[in-house]
Amino acid sequence: MSSRGSKSGRACLRNRDTPGRLDTGGKLEARAWYDNIRPQLGERFASAVEATLQAVAQYPLQFPAV
Repeated sequence: MSSRGSKSGRACLRNRDTPGRLDTGGKLEARAWYDNIRPQLGERFASAVEATLQAVAQYPLQFPAV
């Protein structure tokens, strides 16, 4: 049985010596989009993204490469 997103059924592993890439260019656009839905929602979004990035930086092996 194949896992979602993996043709071989095995988890996708990246070389731990190779730094990952993260595109944060859309962060400001996303924040504005959320603010248009409800005031302060964009701030909550930005805080959640920042907290997630800090967690990934602190515990990189707990987050699979996708």
